[in-house]
This record gives sequence, structure tokens and C-alpha cells, in this order.
Amino acid sequence: MNVVMPHLAAISGLQPSRSCSLSNLIDINNHLNNKSKVKSNWSLLAKRALNIEKCVNLLKNPNEDTLLPLAKRLCQLRHQFLESNQLLDEFINEQNGIDLLFDILRKSESVAQPSFVWAYLQLEVISCLRIIMESPVGIERIISPNNEYADKLATGKR
Repeated sequence: MNVVMPHLAAISGLQPSRSCSLSNLIDINNHLNNKSKVKSNWSLLAKRALNIEKCVNLLKNPNEDTLLPLAKRLCQLRHQFLESNQLLDEFINEQNGIDLLFDILRKSESVAQPSFVWAYLQLEVISCLRIIMESPVGIERIISPNNEYADKLATGKR
């Protein structure tokens, strides 16, 4: 047991001790578990950031081939908005997400032959706008005097 203990301690970053007790093993195990939780939280945040970037790129350049992947990404993003206000704030303020969502709605109006995929995309855009409007950050951005979102929503004009 004394041979294993220094190796576990070295891996965990804790100081090795000569005596091997159950409490030492528990401390090392807890320390290792906390490190893995921090790594998994960082990887989760990285995945979410990547999801926003991919979604924003698809929102900026939609075409017939990317409509369904875009709708699916918006659905994922919408669920992530409910979990993370930071992610929602980034989408709204840093990525100018509200404008991108309104742009998609504008583009969908001018489609010559609307398809089921366009309708599905519109529903996902509306759902995202609803989530945004239900958040303090989102509603504050929408009703701020620096933009015309409130007028656009009230009148239905572009």
C-alpha cells in the first residue's frame, strides 16, 4: 500500500505521505474527481462555444443544404440557453444573435417555394426569440432604445 500511495499522490498533486490510511485514499480520490469535474465543465463550455460559432456561421449564410442542420443547431442552442445565461448573453451581445434570427425570418419570407424545412427553421427561430424575450438580458436588449426590435415585433415590419 505504501508503494501505491506516492504514485497516487503524485498523480493527484497532493503530497505523498508515509502512512497509508483510508482517509488519505479518500482525499486523493476526491481530489482526482474534482479535477475531472473541472475538466468536464471546461469541455462542456468549449462545446457550447463551438456550437454558438457553428450556429452563427450557419445563420449568416443559410442555403438549402444547411437549413436542416441550422434548425437542429438552433434547437440545441435553445436548450442550452435555458441552462446558461452566460451563453445566452454571449449570443445576444457578442454575436448579435437577435439580428441574425430576424434576418433568417426575413429571408424565409422571400423564398419562392417554401418547404417543410423552411417552416421548421422558422419555428426554431421563433422558439429562440421566445427564450430570449423571457430572459432578463434578452428583454432588456429588445426594449432598449438603441435598436428597433420592439417596433419590429409590434408592427411586424422589417
